[in-house]
Amino acid sequence: MSESDRLCVLSIDEMSIKPGLTYATDLDCVDGFSTVKKHDFKEDPPFATHALILGYHFTSSSEVYSLQELIHEAIDISQSCELEVVSIVCDQGPNNQGLFKELKVKKDAPFFFHNSKKIFAMYDPPHLLKSVRNNLKNHDIFFEDNVASIKPRTCFADWSHIQKLYELDSKKKICACRKLTKRHIEVSGLKKMNVKLAAQVLSHSVAAALNLYVGKVDFDSKASETAQFVYNMDKIFDSVNARSRKHEKKEMCAATGNSGHLELWKEKITWIEKWHIRSSKTGRKIYAACKNGWLITLKAFIGISEYLLKKIKFIITSRFSQDALENTFSSIRRRGGFRDNPDCNEFRHTIQKVIITNFLKQSSNKNCQDDDAYSLIDFSCFNKKELLDIISSEDCATESEQHDDDSLHLNTLDSVEKNVLSYISGYLAKNYLSLNDCIECQKLM
Repeated sequence: MSESDRLCVLSIDEMSIKPGLTYATDLDCVDGFSTVKKHDFKEDPPFATHALILGYHFTSSSEVYSLQELIHEAIDISQSCELEVVSIVCDQGPNNQGLFKELKVKKDAPFFFHNSKKIFAMYDPPHLLKSVRNNLKNHDIFFEDNVASIKPRTCFADWSHIQKLYELDSKKKICACRKLTKRHIEVSGLKKMNVKLAAQVLSHSVAAALNLYVGKVDFDSKASETAQFVYNMDKIFDSVNARSRKHEKKEMCAATGNSGHLELWKEKITWIEKWHIRSSKTGRKIYAACKNGWLITLKAFIGISEYLLKKIKFIITSRFSQDALENTFSSIRRRGGFRDNPDCNEFRHTIQKVIITNFLKQSSNKNCQDDDAYSLIDFSCFNKKELLDIISSEDCATESEQHDDDSLHLNTLDSVEKNVLSYISGYLAKNYLSLNDCIECQKLM
């Protein structure tokens, strides 16, 4: 492998499994006990309740173990395979926040050392985005902004503005936010775990729609402040979720020396540092882990970029996430039908099949995008037909959307609908004319 091919990210996550003991005939042992520590069996070892995906280990929620030691062990193994671990990535669970404290990772120093080599540490950006959405929904977020004035002013992001936007926009024949649904507004249960819902709320289209409705009847003029907050979050998430070298949105392009990512991250770090999150019930200032998480992550991205861009030409920032692990979990849960909570024995056999076959289709309703990853091992010697026979090719049914069949008449449209129609018409005309040099067509448009 080339030097750039050896660069890798160590992703850490855990999956809840069902406690229980099973005799494993292939290993001649009992599956179901925690494997993260050696047990002398003088006391009953704890039953495994989680699978820690780092290689992988079975752990128990009642067991105290050193995640830091496992991290260093995993890095040693990776280095023995001639891989260079650039960064570790995890979510903001309590264990992982404790890990960062043990490693002395903080916003001013988002890294730790392994045998004198600097390893960066960051939190998974999609998890951070969901956390910001949850805080916006449940609390009051104050921030500084100087877009509409020379001096910075304190602004307020209010979830009720997004709720009001949905209530008004959903009644229009032509919607400014076509993707905004009731599922985005009434977030509870498993919906809180859906990254797609959070990304579609904190998006450029929602920010633009809020600005479009500002000044209209029954719509708060302060919604422009919420729009600015949403717009900033959209730019931040796009910049750390780039999946290609080129994209129509500047932030979605791969990070390079002159792409503007470094400048954007430094600017948004200053912006996030001035957040004040207060309880919507008591008005007291509260600690939100996502604020510190974004500061650590963005500063880690700056350090990684300054280091890697000396070796490679561009960085696909979406690689610094847990998407590969989330997709692995999705594959494990889909094996053999509905297996949302496998036991140790089922998990061990299933993950082996998932890794070996590497052909599983992901559910259309999965929690993250395709990671575009491929296996480092060549499985071309395997009989693909035999492997595919044991893999279900059926994807979850896509959601059907209801459309209003009423015909549109220009004289019945209000100012918001006319603005949206003009935007759509301009977009179509621009794309058509870019493919057609006809002078008569240009005159007609």
